[in-house]
Formats: sequence, structure tokens, C-alpha cells
Amino acid sequence: MKKIILFSFALLVVTAIYSQRTVDIGISMTSPNSSSTIRTGKPFSVNITVTNNGPSMIKTTDTFVYFMGVGTTLYTQTATVVPITANINSGATANYTINNLTLSAPSGGQVTLCSYLILYNGTTPDSVYDMNIDGNNRSCATMNFSGAGINPVTASNFTTRAYPNPASTILNIEFVAANNSNSSIVIYDMQGRTVQTINNGVIEAGLQTVAIDVANLSKGVYFYKVINGNEISMNKFIVE
Repeated sequence: MKKIILFSFALLVVTAIYSQRTVDIGISMTSPNSSSTIRTGKPFSVNITVTNNGPSMIKTTDTFVYFMGVGTTLYTQTATVVPITANINSGATANYTINNLTLSAPSGGQVTLCSYLILYNGTTPDSVYDMNIDGNNRSCATMNFSGAGINPVTASNFTTRAYPNPASTILNIEFVAANNSNSSIVIYDMQGRTVQTINNGVIEAGLQTVAIDVANLSKGVYFYKVINGNEISMNKFIVE
């Protein structure tokens, strides 16, 4: 009887350590906002409110990775690790500030500034899964800009799906094109560096699936960005 009890206890401990937590983070960019003005080369801060919409706790052992975008242009050099300062329970919110961001040479007038936040846990035990990364992990606002170079593009509800995820050889990326348009896919590592670019050329409207060879990528977490005409979608995948 004693051995059975000890075995059961050990099984519970192992299950707890290696269980996968499920979260669903939503973000809202509180500033800058539609009344703000950003200037070329001048540092500014982004304030976001994070909501844990999922059933599991977000822990201080996890990490947020922040990206900034202007319309369909993703500024991968702004990939910023944001430490989680306190556990975020299911249904709770937390506020974070990302400092010293700059934009160089956007066009004068109005631009659509977007914030992307992705939850990451690279440890094998106690892994975490964000069940809706493609929609509410992005928050955008159209604001004034003083400068020249990038045209404003309004954010859309364009979404994508990657499978199998994790992948070891081939990753399939699926999306629905609203119309005939130029399409490309860019793969980034955790530091925001481009590791692979796939130019699909002009594709037809409708359901599209692009197969990508990831066999040569090192094991770990990556991000992919699908650009289809004026639409953009960003998500993450794992190579195992």
C-alpha cells in the first residue's frame, strides 16, 4: 500500500511539472493613441494593457516578446523581451511599458501603429500555449506622424494557421486571400532576425496553403509573418 501511495504521489508531481498551461492573452495599446504625434527618430514609449483570457496562470518564468509595426511593415529590430514582473491569473490584467522605440522616415500625416505581444516559455517542463495568438495579440491605432517615407495602411482581420506545430521537416501555412495579390512569408527567430523569406508571387483569391521546409532550422521558437497584398498576419511556431 505504501509503495502504491508513493508511486501515485510521484506521478502527480511529474504530471504537474510537465503539464502544458493554456492561456489566451489579449492586449490593448493605451498609448500612443489617435491623438498622439510621433516624430522621425525621436524616442517614444508604448503602454499596453495585457489581459489573461485563458484558463491558466501566466507566470514570472514566462516572457513577453514585443514587436512594433506600421501598417504591414513589421519593425523586427524592435523585438524586445519584456520581463513578466508578477503572475497574471486567469481574468486578470497587467500594464507594461516598452521604452526607447523610434521610427525612421515614415510619411507625414497619419500612420497606423501596431503593437504585437507574444508569450514565450522556452523551458521543456511547464510549457505554455497561447490558444489565440493571431487575433487579440495585436492592437493598432492610427495617429499623426511628422516625417517622410512609409505610407499608412489600415490593419485588417487577416488570419493564418500553421500546421503541424511543432514541426520538424515541413511547416504548412494556411490563409485565405481576399483577392489576387502579391504574397510573401518571412520567418524570424526570437531575436527578430530574418532567417528565411518565401516569395509566393501573385496568388489567386481563396484558400492558400504554402509548404515551408524548416528541417535546417535549429530547434526552438520562431515567428512567421504572412504579407498578402495590404494584409498582414503574424504568428509563432516551434521547430522540434
